[in-house]
Amino acid sequence: MTTMELEPALKDRIPDTPGDGNPPSALEVLEGLELAYPTYFAEPMKLVRGPNRPEKPDDPDFDADLAKNGNDIPIIVSVIDGRLVVEDGWHRTRALQRAAVKARESGQKVRKAWIIALPEDTEADEKQRVIARVRMQFSTGKYRVTQDDADRLAATAALFEVKATDKEVRENLGLTTREIRAYRKVAKSATATAAVMDHQFDIFHAADADRYANDPRRHRLVQAELDGNFDYVFAEMVAEDEARAAEEAARAEAEATRIQVAAAYEAAVTDYADRGFHVVDEIPEGLDCWPLELLLTASGDRAGEVDAAAQPDAFAVVLTQRIVHIDTGELIAPDRIDDFTRANPDAEASNGQVHARHVREEDSFYPSYFCLDPDAAALTVDEASFPESTDSDARDDVSGTAADQPTETIEERHERQQREAERDRQRAADVNRVRALNTKSVAAANRRRKFVRENWFTGKKTIPAGMGELIGMVVGKSALLERYTTSVLAAELGKHLSDAPVGGGVKARDNHGLLYAALRVVAAMEADILPNLEVSESKAKGWRGVREPLWKPYIELLATHGHNRAPFDYILTGELTADQVYNGDTEPAAPKDQDTLETDSTTDTSDPVTTTGPDLGAEGSDRQEAVVRDEELASPKAA
Repeated sequence: MTTMELEPALKDRIPDTPGDGNPPSALEVLEGLELAYPTYFAEPMKLVRGPNRPEKPDDPDFDADLAKNGNDIPIIVSVIDGRLVVEDGWHRTRALQRAAVKARESGQKVRKAWIIALPEDTEADEKQRVIARVRMQFSTGKYRVTQDDADRLAATAALFEVKATDKEVRENLGLTTREIRAYRKVAKSATATAAVMDHQFDIFHAADADRYANDPRRHRLVQAELDGNFDYVFAEMVAEDEARAAEEAARAEAEATRIQVAAAYEAAVTDYADRGFHVVDEIPEGLDCWPLELLLTASGDRAGEVDAAAQPDAFAVVLTQRIVHIDTGELIAPDRIDDFTRANPDAEASNGQVHARHVREEDSFYPSYFCLDPDAAALTVDEASFPESTDSDARDDVSGTAADQPTETIEERHERQQREAERDRQRAADVNRVRALNTKSVAAANRRRKFVRENWFTGKKTIPAGMGELIGMVVGKSALLERYTTSVLAAELGKHLSDAPVGGGVKARDNHGLLYAALRVVAAMEADILPNLEVSESKAKGWRGVREPLWKPYIELLATHGHNRAPFDYILTGELTADQVYNGDTEPAAPKDQDTLETDSTTDTSDPVTTTGPDLGAEGSDRQEAVVRDEELASPKAA
């Protein structure tokens, strides 16, 4: 420390003591003390910024106070490689450095910094030394008004660097496990750390947003943080990613299947060709050949595969892939599969066709034999198999040739292609709408479930206020409570719920029972709204079917307990339509005040809307809205 040109400050900090009237000398005082870390006055410009010390905005009043009075709380520094590295008090250091510059410019005396110096060769274990230093840093700053996430991040990052455990961080800094988890995640990422230092996100949102550090969509999260709806936008982006990942996995699986099937087809072609058959993709029009099932042997029996194998050079073979329906096992012809659904799994199959996800394409093939030369195969045509109106001598006239069929003009072909293109565009638009609303549905469900899991069913002894009324309404609908999906979801939402009452007595047992009743009710509501979180498979009744009247009191109960509603939640309560949410509406329009309504009633010149029929009440109104929704679904534009 002798090379640092420091001025000992002990004599300025020793108070007067009674006794013989003469204050003791510094040496006399120090003789009775255990030497720890000495304090000094140092030139401010010799202090350098330590690791994890954040910059704070300039404060002219703070600067003026330190320039006049100096720092009353010592700045903690470490002596590292001959430098004074600030461990705590960088904000004060910067204020003193700015004051020093101004003092030199005006020819005044420079106010020096009061510091506590931690020697580099301290005997304390490095980890414990850092923990002690950070604890000191926190004890002088944790409850300062100016302290923010950046300060806390700096403290936790310093402890993480020396591999402090979560328990050590919690005990020394007083942070919760959830906070520690977020700070640890942010400390590992330069992007997330910068976001906290720049005050773009709070610590929890910075930890989440780091998932999109290099994603061009990150600006959506920055704006969402400003708008106060970060959680919903983040959940929606995660749902979009999951949907995209599912689609990419499906495409990759389809491509792998295609390659596997192609290889199997080539092997099958080689096998039949080696046996002497003519393998073709399809029988050309006008080719004089006969299906094997229309031929008879010399003994009058129906010809079979054995007869074809006896004279393979007289037969052409068409190999067709085996495709079966997943549910029924029915053999499906390839042209019955709607190819549009392969690339668009959210699309519905066209009438008469089968969705690609409902079939299983196997890597095996079944043959169809066509005889090219019945005489060479010693077979005859079974004329009795022809329809009565068909002349066996005029088979080509019955089947017709390409020249006999009506041809399509260029103009007609162009119009047909335009119609097909427009149909494909409309189908693609419908698929995009379905996918977007399904994604919003999944995002909203994930947010609701996270909220109830953390706020209603983790470490709780009683049900939330208002839950008893909802239990009373739902308990009358046993079908909702008895579903398998309700049981599965209840287990997931209540995994942090105690298996036994907390405390003894009847009241504790009653509260515990009510918690489990509430868990079952919430699971029933969530499972009814969205039983499947797979975006590509979700059939959310919230926008694609009849709305359950109990959804509204459930969503409103969430809101009364601090849940920030997602736009999709307003579909569940009937306050927004699916089209409104799809078009970007985030909440219902505010009701007009009485003065506005009176003004509108005097200026509105549009045709009046007449409402007939009795007052339906709340339940009847829900039924009426459900009818309206059914009518929307029946329209051509419905997804």
